Amino acid sequence: MRVQLILFAFLVCSFTVVGQDTLHFYFNGKWEQEQEMDKAVYHRKAVAVSEGWYVMDYYSKSMKPRMSGTFTSLEKEVKQGMFVYYYENGNREKAGRFYSDYRMGSWQTWYRDGTLRSKENYVEREGLVDTLIKEGVVAFGGNIMDVMYIVEQKGVFDGKSEWFYPNGQISSEEEWKVKLLSVEHWNEKGKKEPINKDRPSLLFPAGIAEVPLTNMRAFIEAAGKKNIKGKMLLELYIDAEGHMENASVQKSSGEYKTDREIVTLLEYHNPVWIPGKIHNLPERMKVNLPLSFR
Repeated sequence: MRVQLILFAFLVCSFTVVGQDTLHFYFNGKWEQEQEMDKAVYHRKAVAVSEGWYVMDYYSKSMKPRMSGTFTSLEKEVKQGMFVYYYENGNREKAGRFYSDYRMGSWQTWYRDGTLRSKENYVEREGLVDTLIKEGVVAFGGNIMDVMYIVEQKGVFDGKSEWFYPNGQISSEEEWKVKLLSVEHWNEKGKKEPINKDRPSLLFPAGIAEVPLTNMRAFIEAAGKKNIKGKMLLELYIDAEGHMENASVQKSSGEYKTDREIVTLLEYHNPVWIPGKIHNLPERMKVNLPLSFR
């Protein structure tokens, strides 16, 4: 407890407070702003400091910390400096430093029970990040999927990074020099796994998340009984255990009622997916799901 208090004091004292007023914001589960506190999943407190805004996010129900760090702007939420994220049980989820919203230096992530999940290393050269922001990822070349991952991750790997299974066994070791140079994978028992060099990207050995047709059967049959017709495109997230989150309509069927029925049915039946993998570990991913009913 004494160490935690000292760390908290250091973080607070390392900023120059320029105003005593604390701003309060409320968000739903998709981080969309809510006007009513009772409907909020997250509660944000923001204090003006010389560097921008020192922000503390909380889980609304428990008021346990979700995240702490500094934004140079609340509107664009550009992260700058040290950030720490927490699970609702109070354990850390990830921690590291940002520069202009990009990860810098050493980062660590943990599983919900506090077990180490990864040790990641990003470039320390702020000039390189400035170039990336100014010129875009074309300045780096390399495999297009690896470059896309840099954009999504908001960080340029540098040197050796490691990822671990929940049992502590290493799952992946990667060597980067802006581009991915080498990668090795192990299974949960410590046996090395072969890597298919012909895949589009070594980062994605298992591809994106996918759902077996048999797992969709109950949803398809329910839609058929309601005589639903039309085409639509859904966006949703598949977590590391294969469960669906935050389904939303990207391309409408043309009928609002049909759109809502489809999303409601899909959320109710919630077919289990095979999660995609990154760094040889199941990872939460965004998926576009096209649907057609005749």
